Amino acid sequence: MLPYLLDLAIAAIPGCVWLWIFYRKDRFEPEPKQLIFLAFFLGGALVPLQVFLSSAIDPSNLNIWLTTFYAQDVAVALSEEALKGIVLYLVFYRHKEFNEPMDGIVYGASIGIGFATFENALFMIHHGREVLLSRMLLSTTLHVACSSLFGYALGRLKFVRRSNRLLPIEGYMAAVGVHALFDAVSSFGRAADNPCIDLVCLAALLILVFALLHTLEIKVDDALRRSPFRPIQLGRKKKPGRNPDGQ
Repeated sequence: MLPYLLDLAIAAIPGCVWLWIFYRKDRFEPEPKQLIFLAFFLGGALVPLQVFLSSAIDPSNLNIWLTTFYAQDVAVALSEEALKGIVLYLVFYRHKEFNEPMDGIVYGASIGIGFATFENALFMIHHGREVLLSRMLLSTTLHVACSSLFGYALGRLKFVRRSNRLLPIEGYMAAVGVHALFDAVSSFGRAADNPCIDLVCLAALLILVFALLHTLEIKVDDALRRSPFRPIQLGRKKKPGRNPDGQ
């Protein structure tokens, strides 16, 4: 029991760093810490449910139309992003503290960080602690970014007038697409069993992760710009409400 708890504690280190980063990014009206930790632990609680779904879902049905990615990778991406998105929508979207566009990113990221932390602990139990470094740099970033993309879509839907009502679907599909691409490249590298191909796949994953981080930074800047709590001239603040900018 003690080694498992130690693995979980080690896996939580990068998760805590990510939580701190996103908490600091929420500059104008930071979320209550207890809600951030609630999102984190709810994300972690999804891991055993995802393990069950992965064993129960037969991805062979996807082979009818699947030509680019491995069916299992798409099935995992669909279920994981759906679980994280459902928690974000049902628990936090209608909460009174979800009162600016940035909150969707913060709660989405916190759920993704929790999911990645408990998933990393599971991988460490089965494959050893040496996997944490690669998962911290790659898989954890993937979960944070994908959940944040969906959270950004919910934030725009709730606070930006004339928003496209299909934004959550678009955000979900973007998260699934990125997640499936990441897993497919990882699977291809493992299946090839060739050091050169492994190196190429690793480079591709690093490029994808940096592109995700850049995209996420753009989304964060946009969400902060639309915040009703953003200071304006003379130090006054806008009253909470929908952003009049429909862009």
